[in-house]
Amino acid sequence: MKTLTVLEASASAAFRFRLEGGMDERDRDELEAMDSGYVLGPDWPSIVSDSVDVRHRIHYMKRRNLGFGYIGARDPVFEDRLRSVDPDLPRILGSIVADLYLNGTRMLIDHAENIEAETPRGRGRGWCGPLLQRLISSFGSDAPLERCFVYRMPAGFEGNFEIGGNKMKGFTTDLVFGIGYEG
Repeated sequence: MKTLTVLEASASAAFRFRLEGGMDERDRDELEAMDSGYVLGPDWPSIVSDSVDVRHRIHYMKRRNLGFGYIGARDPVFEDRLRSVDPDLPRILGSIVADLYLNGTRMLIDHAENIEAETPRGRGRGWCGPLLQRLISSFGSDAPLERCFVYRMPAGFEGNFEIGGNKMKGFTTDLVFGIGYEG
């Protein structure tokens, strides 16, 4: 089977998050010390899903009970494009990206089921899958949702997982992602 791209990972396909859970300067120093230089080599694109630097950062965050609080899309044009599909889509896709980085869940259909299970009563079941399928279609792809997945990038790739801010104003990071499918 061949992997095809629905949405190319880039600076415009990124969400900004607040680092939550009591992060301090020491945490920032620890995370920044996990340099991606040893990961980036001549064949780094072939290993991005298993990026050592991202796994180390996530492991550290989990040990310290740190998490991601959604702020919004990095690129306002990208956010507007998502809103044109559905007003809730930026927050939903941002949640998917945070979960991808923290838990490694890749398949979009699994994310749809998880989101539906977490949604308060009243919205019902079966709404998130069609919404994500409309998202896939909005990128000009007819790939079935069941074969689509999200993927993460190494720290440093177009600003991915670089930490900004300080303890007073809060720490933020952008998480870059892409969408592909097996066809």
